[in-house]
Amino acid sequence: MSSVTLSLQAKLDLEEIRIFWSRTSAKQRSLILRELRKTIQGIGAYPLIGVGQSELTRIYGEEVRSRLSGNYRIFYFVSRRVPEIFAILHTSRDLRETLANRAQ
Repeated sequence: MSSVTLSLQAKLDLEEIRIFWSRTSAKQRSLILRELRKTIQGIGAYPLIGVGQSELTRIYGEEVRSRLSGNYRIFYFVSRRVPEIFAILHTSRDLRETLANRAQ
């Protein structure tokens, strides 16, 4: 069985998502978090299915891919022995700017 790791920033992103959705119904929150977990497990099992992110690969210096989970995009490195998720961001955000700032 494959696995995946989460960077500290990705863990903070997940916590921010949990806090945001805590203001909604338990059913809605559960659905969002379940879908994120399912996508994260899929990244661990099939990391190459994600969409290549050539601009981010150039910025970070290693292969970056992403997968969509509802309204969230999950970014991860695939060049490591175990894929590492480094960002989980809502698609309404300026993803390019946010990730470029995190790379600095």
